[in-house]
Amino acid sequence: MSRSASEIQQSYYAETAGAYDAMHDGAESAHAWAINHLVSLVDEIDASNVLDVGTGTGRALRAIQTRCPGVRFHGVEPVPEMIAVAVERHGIPAGAISVGSGDSLDHPLDSFDIVCEFGMLHHVGDPSAVVGEMLRVARRGIVISDDNRFGHGRPGARWIKLSLARAGLWPLAYRAIHRGKPYRLSEGDGLSYSYSVYDDLVQIAAWADEIQILAPGRSTGSWLHPLLTSPHVVLVARRA
Repeated sequence: MSRSASEIQQSYYAETAGAYDAMHDGAESAHAWAINHLVSLVDEIDASNVLDVGTGTGRALRAIQTRCPGVRFHGVEPVPEMIAVAVERHGIPAGAISVGSGDSLDHPLDSFDIVCEFGMLHHVGDPSAVVGEMLRVARRGIVISDDNRFGHGRPGARWIKLSLARAGLWPLAYRAIHRGKPYRLSEGDGLSYSYSVYDDLVQIAAWADEIQILAPGRSTGSWLHPLLTSPHVVLVARRA
């Protein structure tokens, strides 16, 4: 009997939880850069509390705990083994992370000043549902640090992906590439979907008064930066 996507993910993260931090060193620099923007937003709006969705081993919570004293924080993570690493290895308080799913947050409307996620949305089959929940419980700010499919591959391939996405055909093309599956499997990243922060831009724009889309590293000088130039994008949204 074949396993569902969620079962594959649960098993992968349960098995790799102890080695997760070492396995993802390459992605940490981009997320560390994004966390600097999170900390800046905390200071800018004088946030009193932060929710991290898909908290993993707690990289964002560790930054808040260390760099933003007095700010309350909470994480949501579906894999208990990942939570155990955050608590036992990284010193996150045991009650600061709940077992849960990003598409069904157990928090009321506008309950956190800032809601963030770091590298989780490209592991979700329906990221717009998660983003919708993040927007529901966020009072003043959103930080998303994640993949951008349009910044991967050769220049021609990037334009093709963008054109297919604009026509609503990219999901079908991606399934064709991956033998009917809407996801891919890799040793280093487990089960992941084709995702771009730009997929949820309209939904976020309806909530926000101001949006910044940023990319780590130097700008290319192109007017298409970072849409077609950066494989990793950070979105910071604010609401008055």
